[in-house]
Amino acid sequence: MSDQQGRDRLYTIVCHYDGAVFPSQVSAHDEQAAAASWAAAFREDRPALKGSRRLADAVLSEIAATPPTAVEGLSGVWRLSSSARGRPALINIIRSA
Repeated sequence: MSDQQGRDRLYTIVCHYDGAVFPSQVSAHDEQAAAASWAAAFREDRPALKGSRRLADAVLSEIAATPPTAVEGLSGVWRLSSSARGRPALINIIRSA
């Protein structure tokens, strides 16, 4: 969780899905909120990408059940995985500022 309670931080999100990489940035108070914010934006920003809505919904379901996992040996880096349309997605969350 964030070490700056109540203060939004910048997070870089890198999503690997269906052979493509989708980088973006969001402001949020912690990594779980960053993933949720990213999923909501991904749904709206990528309407032409097949599976974008399903992936966004799957990510929201995943983080509701299990928060992103800290990457061992790194500070401020988390990961989560999901899938849509039978294709896996790997999402990296990096606290940028």
